[in-house]
Amino acid sequence: GEAVTSLSQYVTPIDEYRAAFKERNQVFLNYYVTEDANIQKRTLTRGEFWDIALKVAGFLNDIGLTKGSRIVQGFTSNSMYDLIFRLGATLLGCVPVTVNWETDDNKWIIYKTTLTDARLILYDEGFSRKIKDLKPSLPGVTFFEAKESEGYTPAKKLVFPEVTFDDEKLIVFTSGTTGKPRGVSLPHRSYLANRLTFEKFLSVSDSADLDLLLVNPMHHTNSTALTDWGLRRPDTVIHLVQRYGGIYWKILTEVREKKRDRLITSLVARHIDFLESLISESKLLVPESRVKEALRETEILVGSAPVGPATVKRIVRFAGHMPYVRFGSTETCLQVMGTPLSLSQD
Repeated sequence: GEAVTSLSQYVTPIDEYRAAFKERNQVFLNYYVTEDANIQKRTLTRGEFWDIALKVAGFLNDIGLTKGSRIVQGFTSNSMYDLIFRLGATLLGCVPVTVNWETDDNKWIIYKTTLTDARLILYDEGFSRKIKDLKPSLPGVTFFEAKESEGYTPAKKLVFPEVTFDDEKLIVFTSGTTGKPRGVSLPHRSYLANRLTFEKFLSVSDSADLDLLLVNPMHHTNSTALTDWGLRRPDTVIHLVQRYGGIYWKILTEVREKKRDRLITSLVARHIDFLESLISESKLLVPESRVKEALRETEILVGSAPVGPATVKRIVRFAGHMPYVRFGSTETCLQVMGTPLSLSQD
């Protein structure tokens, strides 16, 4: 009957994030931009990431945003700036709003912005071509290219508001595949419960060095839950891949070579199907043996879309062990696990 917040050692969620970023020299983020068979990697320490997040909070403060203000995340792929703005917004008590770059056209972007009364739309280069058509329907909304935050110098003194676990943290929209997308307002306590669920289910100790390799879109519940887990944990490195493609399997082998205590990745069934196609068509960018070796040392969460026996058999064939089947819930942000670790591989 105790509140989930009774399980936290922190009085506020901001205290938790601050503690996670205390060791400034630790690597926190490896961001992979992919182009055909080429990889460009940007690495940020915890100190570098935190400093840019403070610039973001300063920018939001300068344009008059306050605790509770909503911000539309207008990205067209996984972006390190999406992640940075999520932390910067949290520090000021602002609330990111997800945009589904796979399905949302201008009509749905306007709908989400209007429904949430968002005052700012962040955007990346891919989203920028939409702005001319969006502005007439969104008077009073500020547009800001996210990458400009790195060079921003706040003009006003930043005073951090009191943010509680009951305050709104994020608005995630359902995909809208069965009709109009539904927005779900999630408080900070939901993401505290999310962290505790992952660590309990996966038996991740407080002292474990954790690597999270993430490729699923950040506008989905799954990557939102996993990235926030990484933001809340010290000794955790997030490896964020811009978008899924054959290059992902090469990145996996490289991350595995520097693996620490635990390496966790999250996939969907079509990723595994695609791997099989790459192998059968001899299009894999690294030797098959290296991919299998990496998968043997990787804990695989699979879900979002239905996971059938054929997918599980493929994973076992490639990885030599069972995956953990999970079911993301937009309404709670929790990743509901269906395969307890206490069960044997048989």
